[in-house]
Amino acid sequence: MSAHVQGRTRAFLLASLAAATAMFGGLSTTGEAVGAGEDAEVVPGELVVGFESGSSRGQQRRAISGADAQIVRKLPSIDGAVVETGDTSEALQQLEGEPAVEFVEPNYVIRASRLPNDDAFGRQWSLRNSGQFGGKPGADIDATSAWDMTTGGGVTVAVIDTGVDYNHPDLRSNIWRNPNESLNGSDDDGNGFIDDLHGADFANGDSNPSDDAGHGTHVGGVIGAEGNNGFGIAGVNWNVNLMPLKFLDQNGEGNTADAASAIDYAVAHGAKVINASWGGPAFSQALYDAVKRAASHSVVFVAAAGNEGNNSDAVPDYPAAFDLPNVISVAASGRLDRLLSYSNYGQTSVDLAAPGDDIYSTVPFSSDPSGYASFSGTSMAAPAVSGTAALYLAHAPGSSAEQTRHAILQSVTRSAAYAGKTATGGRLNAAGTLGVQPSSDASPDRTAPSSFRLRRPRNYYVSARRRLKFKWKRSRDEGGIKRYKLFVDGRRVKTIKDPDGRGGRKPATKTRVRLKPGKHTWYVKAFDCAGNKRRSRVPRRAAKSSRSLFVGKRYRKAAKRYRASQRRRAAAKRRRAS
Repeated sequence: MSAHVQGRTRAFLLASLAAATAMFGGLSTTGEAVGAGEDAEVVPGELVVGFESGSSRGQQRRAISGADAQIVRKLPSIDGAVVETGDTSEALQQLEGEPAVEFVEPNYVIRASRLPNDDAFGRQWSLRNSGQFGGKPGADIDATSAWDMTTGGGVTVAVIDTGVDYNHPDLRSNIWRNPNESLNGSDDDGNGFIDDLHGADFANGDSNPSDDAGHGTHVGGVIGAEGNNGFGIAGVNWNVNLMPLKFLDQNGEGNTADAASAIDYAVAHGAKVINASWGGPAFSQALYDAVKRAASHSVVFVAAAGNEGNNSDAVPDYPAAFDLPNVISVAASGRLDRLLSYSNYGQTSVDLAAPGDDIYSTVPFSSDPSGYASFSGTSMAAPAVSGTAALYLAHAPGSSAEQTRHAILQSVTRSAAYAGKTATGGRLNAAGTLGVQPSSDASPDRTAPSSFRLRRPRNYYVSARRRLKFKWKRSRDEGGIKRYKLFVDGRRVKTIKDPDGRGGRKPATKTRVRLKPGKHTWYVKAFDCAGNKRRSRVPRRAAKSSRSLFVGKRYRKAAKRYRASQRRRAAAKRRRAS
């Protein structure tokens, strides 16, 4: 795979195809009781009563009749019975006080976790890890519990990649259809593409986003292969609209201009989630601006963290490293619940991990005659998060990109394996995500963070050392401070990010920077999670919001002259005011 050169990007096309022959079926369902909270579903008019050991039949009958209930069937295995009553709450209180009764509780409804009948579902350890292939049971995204709540709802997810085989039998029912275009040889919607019924190809400049590499089809299957259709695999979403947008060629290479154009197409045509299983080491302003435009339209942008095994805090990979409120950066985990050795990581720049090792999914039949294969990499981890984001938007319609991102990051399954390696310290949990309620406050946050002041270096500070420590007081905000930016001579030189999201540790209020000899001014800006900002102040009345300092021994006299001139100016200002 070629390196990123002059704005070119590459897909994370890792690992060879695994043999795709063994199919697993007949997995047993696992029953899960609805919790005993206020929303638990119960059998109306019924209670389960367990009797004290040694109580007589007469004592048991008198206890039941005294609660105005009657036994409908006995439960010999627990020495108890199911009783029927007209008022379960009153009967429950009455029975709890009976000496012959050990316990009494509602007859809760239990349902099996929803399992699809797709014949290769047993290979999809990332969705349900029962220990197959030597994995750790439970080291999955808990998809089966999520499917008890929703299996999707037609949310549009743009797969910006090598294209998608939109005629694949396990995908075609979930492929996006452009509602403003018809097959007539004309550009009906005026977007520059003729007959773009199912997306667009920016690599070749046409309206056929078919996949000639296999990577994008694999990604699309993880997100939204049709579930419960009796064959193949199940996607995280069983019902979703996959929008194929091709900008990578058959070698997995493309450029940032085409990637930005694909993002704009996705936003313009109603995508609510964008999956980007690709990246490179060069920062592109064009790509950054496109992702930022997606954020302004409340589009979730999920990006693979990269496969170089780098610390992305020190060696960023873009677009995953873009510091934007809609970006979710995803590392890859394995079936033993560990971060994969080749996955990029970062305590501030990578948000969470998701399964990315030996992931079985759809591929074009030209890539594999079976139409399925196993790939590995953060490219396979990112679509698990994209699929979960679409599930959440189906479950909580109208949620913003920020609310969706918050739900995903707040609900991770935390583990020591990811602590210090990701911002959340955890792995994706789809069921947990669906359990997060979106904020009821629909009005945008436009309140700036609280005022804060600079601490060190003090004003007119002179230092012979070039590497200086900068400190400031903490700013506060109801929604949380997301980052601080240190500016020296009007130029941003350092960004200090929130290490683990809302509700966790706060971003540091100190840093070190190496400066050139000479006179410098510095200040700090605080940014909250909604993008509002506040510039620092200095602890003097009517003082400027920045401080001056001098680096280098030979600037001592210059510093003294500068302080004297500042005092003269202040005195003159007071005289004019009087």
